[in-house]
Amino acid sequence: MTEDKESFYMSVRRFPVGPIVRLLCKFEVVGEERLPRDGGYILASNHLRWYDPIVLAVYIWTQIAFGAKIELFQKPVIGRIMKRIEQIPLQRQGGNRDEVLAELVKEARDTMDHGRVFGLFPEGTRSPDGRLYKFHPGVTKVAFETKRLILPVGVTYSRAGLKLVVRIVVGQPIHSAEYDSTRELTKAIREQIRECTGQALAEIDAKKYREQLRAAK
Repeated sequence: MTEDKESFYMSVRRFPVGPIVRLLCKFEVVGEERLPRDGGYILASNHLRWYDPIVLAVYIWTQIAFGAKIELFQKPVIGRIMKRIEQIPLQRQGGNRDEVLAELVKEARDTMDHGRVFGLFPEGTRSPDGRLYKFHPGVTKVAFETKRLILPVGVTYSRAGLKLVVRIVVGQPIHSAEYDSTRELTKAIREQIRECTGQALAEIDAKKYREQLRAAK
């Protein structure tokens, strides 16, 4: 991570993104005392809106590098911005699964070694209907390989007049070393996020369910 890139992320956060988000939104935060003062941990959150990464980046001061679909990096303008603020491209289709996960672990370790937060949305895409969908293995793989703390976070939205109310609930930190299997760890992360949001569970991949909805039209 270079000083130039870090200052660019923070300067964009300070202005214009931060002031605009705080003008349009009202933040309600529960469990703020659980937020680590420094980076070097994994942030795992539910995914309801396209702007989830933005509101989390505005509220959490430490620089967050989110894993984002690689297609965003291939767009001329958005791609340049994503690279400049050091977000991480994720290959969600094609390629060798083990190689993709290994690259994800490498990127995550580098991010956290530099004192940043590694952010993931374990559902892999936005929820089509507000339920909490099946988790992908990436967040668990990263936790097991890096032995880093996982901070589960739940984000929900409501309206108060013209303001968008952003409710952020910080769950109990999870230590991956205390779990004997990736399945148990994934279950623990999902349960924590569900407790934070109150979402109903959907035992299906969100992307597959979205495709089923499109096919039914």
